[in-house]
Amino acid sequence: MSGDRASGSVDAAGKLELHGIDFIPEAHRTRKPGSILWIVTGADVTFPPIIVGTVPIALGLSWWAAFWALVVGTILGCIQIGIMSLLSPRTGTNISVSSAAHFGIKGRLLASIVGFLTSIFFTALAIWAGGDTMVFALHRLVGTTDARWFHALWYIVFAIIAVAVGAYGFATMAKVQKIFAWSSGLVLIAAAFLLSPHFSADYAGGKLALGSFWPTWVFAVGVYDTIPLGYVLVVGDWTRYISKERYSTTHLALAAVLAVIVGMGLPMLWGTYTASMMAGMSGGYIANLVNIAPLWFVIFLLWVGIGTGFGHAAVDLYTTGLDMCSVFPTVNRLNASLMAGIMAVIVVVLGTFYGSIINNIITALDLLAVLLASFTGVITVGYFNHRGCYDADALQDVLRKTEGGRYWYLGGWEWRSTLAFLLASVGGILCLKETWFTGPLFVALGGFNAGFILSWIGSGVIYAGLLWAFPEDDVHYAHPDGSLFAHKRYTGKLA
Repeated sequence: MSGDRASGSVDAAGKLELHGIDFIPEAHRTRKPGSILWIVTGADVTFPPIIVGTVPIALGLSWWAAFWALVVGTILGCIQIGIMSLLSPRTGTNISVSSAAHFGIKGRLLASIVGFLTSIFFTALAIWAGGDTMVFALHRLVGTTDARWFHALWYIVFAIIAVAVGAYGFATMAKVQKIFAWSSGLVLIAAAFLLSPHFSADYAGGKLALGSFWPTWVFAVGVYDTIPLGYVLVVGDWTRYISKERYSTTHLALAAVLAVIVGMGLPMLWGTYTASMMAGMSGGYIANLVNIAPLWFVIFLLWVGIGTGFGHAAVDLYTTGLDMCSVFPTVNRLNASLMAGIMAVIVVVLGTFYGSIINNIITALDLLAVLLASFTGVITVGYFNHRGCYDADALQDVLRKTEGGRYWYLGGWEWRSTLAFLLASVGGILCLKETWFTGPLFVALGGFNAGFILSWIGSGVIYAGLLWAFPEDDVHYAHPDGSLFAHKRYTGKLA
């Protein structure tokens, strides 16, 4: 297979991964679907998802209102991740490159850029959360300073840790995640019992951020869906190492759904649970958490903070490196990971010294969630339109820089998917209400901040409509039966 630059080396823990965005041959696809669960759990029993889980309480929702918003947001995430997990085992490469099948060889840059920005901001959130945990925990344990320069020092330390794990490769990262999935998971379970005297399910909430219940609740659903959406471009980095010959689509989808529920939903629930205990307290969430925990238990919170660097930040940097390789095919994964780590530290340090980093990062992720939802809607329709059948060799035209192949479309762009993505993204952004921007559709919809759901459904509907009105040429399909929306009907099984 063209583009297989590492044909003699199977990835293993402690061994430098040689694969970048090239095709992963069948002999190297040694992972089981369960590896998705371990990686997601190891990455997310950390502070970034926990902090996202605190936001609905900060919006003024009661405990039960936040809980049911979490349930709905997690269900949406299961659908999104479940479908996206199926793509890379069929293409042998990451999702940014795989998206060329639906957006075109050049159009796949949309996914690469959105994925790169998302990973940078999630990396920054992980570095910030891990660094602040170390500062506040050490300050309470041994009386070290909590000055800003000490925060910045720990941000740099966590960036180095993340670069080291992420750059070393997939197998090393997967091994590290499994360790933290068990250890950090046990810490959070123990903390849930330990802090239970501070919790009341009768917590009634506070002043609603959007003025009334339903707009605020819908916004909270979108907040909970932010973490799963953040993985729609990431999950393929791991599933490309899973053989589609040995494992069915059902196995893959179920593993991804379980990963969303256990690895994402439960840590966000833990954040909501603990945030309801701190309502009315001044100061930031991490500082308050360290202060209300028994002194002897703070050292275990330190471990969760360390896991934030080894886990969440490392996963994000690994993905960022692959996305940079997709944007700049001449850049190798190691150099890309190093550059991404430097950029993430710059984002964190600037945010810490010149503004409210948590508010700025969450605002950025809110905007990126709309783009990710639009992308997911297009890929979902495209996947079923192509029956899950892809020409893996043609996708490697991204690396070969050749023109005119199966997925070249019109000058390297597939205009139907691109138009659907842009229209849905613009519509979704116009539905948002941020600290610095209120979209006209937000007002027209009666104050509902529903950009994420509009962009997800809207992109799929628009793309399906364009494919029905203007079917793709049969040459773009890896199976012989043409488009789902043309007069021919495919009756076989998925490849």
